[in-house]
Amino acid sequence: MIEQILQMKAEKMKLPSTNLELLQDQMGNAIFFYNYARHIDQQYEASADKCLDKVIEGIEKVNGTCIDGLADIGTGIEYLVQHSFIGGDTNEILGDFDKIFCSVVSSQTNLIDIPNEIIGYGKYYLARLKNPKNNKATNPNTKLIKSQLSNIIDLLLANYVTFESICPVIDFLPDIINLDINKEKAIIFFNYAVDLLETMVYEDIFWNKYPLVFNPLISFLLISRSSQKINNKNLTNRALFF
Repeated sequence: MIEQILQMKAEKMKLPSTNLELLQDQMGNAIFFYNYARHIDQQYEASADKCLDKVIEGIEKVNGTCIDGLADIGTGIEYLVQHSFIGGDTNEILGDFDKIFCSVVSSQTNLIDIPNEIIGYGKYYLARLKNPKNNKATNPNTKLIKSQLSNIIDLLLANYVTFESICPVIDFLPDIINLDINKEKAIIFFNYAVDLLETMVYEDIFWNKYPLVFNPLISFLLISRSSQKINNKNLTNRALFF
């Protein structure tokens, strides 16, 4: 049954759609098709290559700083290389991405005023850190990436978190805490986000106030996963609240 559902999804995604103009959507499709081709039907690898080609062509046509979702695209490329869907050295492939994000995070913090956007950069750097070449202290990239992640925590603390960004914050911060990067501030902000999520329930017990934002099941899963990541049993009880 699952394979039938995936097949219908794959066939539908192959159809032209005006909803796929954003390059990060094309990257998402590429990741799906590469996984689908590897595990179910190899012929879909051509569809994956086609989506990735569109992403590359789109990046080449415009200035990278103007592309919506550039961090998502970079994270996707890192994922594809690390899982051997495509070849290459991401320290070279993503060199220009690194320069752009370094400039934005380090020098132009006034341009980042949305927590979701900040977390997008953070997830990009977490993906870069998972590269086997970047988890060694002797690699200069490692020091830069960790420094950028530390700056991102400072940026989060300097920006008001909205209800729309609570779940991404809770999903992102446990990985930072595990890496012991700006840990004290990360823990403070994480606890604040969980408190705020619980406040949403007290303020709106029937979930009518945030119908497109709050989902108690997603909240439960996020906090449960966070509990496992940072080995905090108290979070398990708080997750059960949802």
